[in-house]
Amino acid sequence: MSELFLFGAGNSEGVRLAKRVLARRGPERRLVLLDDDADKLGEELLGVRIEGGLDLLQTAAPGSCVANLVARRTASRAAVRRRLAASGVPFLSLVHPDVDAEDCALGAGVLVYEQAILSPETRLGDGSCVLMRGIVGHGATVGTDCVIAPGAVLNARVRLGDRVYVGSNSSVLPDVTIGDDVTIGANTMVAADVPAFATVVGVPGQILASATTAAMPALAAAEPEGGDPKHPAPAVLELEAKLIEVAAVVLGHHQLGPFDNFFDVGGTSLRALQFVDALRTRLELEVPLPQFYALSSMRRLAVHLAGGAEHGLMSRARARALFRRSLLARSG
Repeated sequence: MSELFLFGAGNSEGVRLAKRVLARRGPERRLVLLDDDADKLGEELLGVRIEGGLDLLQTAAPGSCVANLVARRTASRAAVRRRLAASGVPFLSLVHPDVDAEDCALGAGVLVYEQAILSPETRLGDGSCVLMRGIVGHGATVGTDCVIAPGAVLNARVRLGDRVYVGSNSSVLPDVTIGDDVTIGANTMVAADVPAFATVVGVPGQILASATTAAMPALAAAEPEGGDPKHPAPAVLELEAKLIEVAAVVLGHHQLGPFDNFFDVGGTSLRALQFVDALRTRLELEVPLPQFYALSSMRRLAVHLAGGAEHGLMSRARARALFRRSLLARSG
């Protein structure tokens, strides 16, 4: 019997989608989960067993296919798709049986989850993914390896470049063009064209410089206010521990290390908003969202926040928080 290999053993919704699709098509394929972590070998997700890593594709039976379930970050999704393509095993698109995809052009290896809406003349590029309740309006074009998060809406004739992440419950207005490698934050409304590598947040959406273009070189060139990030002062370590504690609550797990990138361990645009809001309420720290996108690890954030002097970022952040509270007290 041929097999459908699923890469992305942490995505239970993707496994359920695959099971629903195969149930309608008949039991001509056996489901197999792939994961490069050898410690997960033999584990099951929704009754589907992890049987090996990508090297297992070399022994795939004739007629087998592969599906990429990675959807947390578009860069990761694109990288996995390239690795899967190198195996020579063809991709199978997984479109939920209840989704009407008639009069749409779908590339190879796309995922379309339940309750998604694909309007007529929609075009989805290879490897793109429309999650639950995502809506793609008529005439819209989605590039390769894009992710349309739950509840996101692309209105008519929107054009997305490659590797664009459209956050949960966000909306892109008609005829807007989005460049490659753009991240649109959760609950954002995009009303104008967005250049490549940008991050957009807010209502209306504000375009921020991305960490891969302007912000990171500027931060790398500057001397950290809190000292050497590899040999931090005790005050930095104390603050770092508090940041990790807050991040763990937002992420829902306690596996975050000081140098881990927030967005590599489960962070999303929505969780980034939740994290900076939690810093404000729990630690009385005002951290601009662009600053967090640029730093993204707790060690780097702690080093820049801890600037020990009166003019350090943490001092300024606490001052803003105190000023805001005083205004609220007066208005009350």
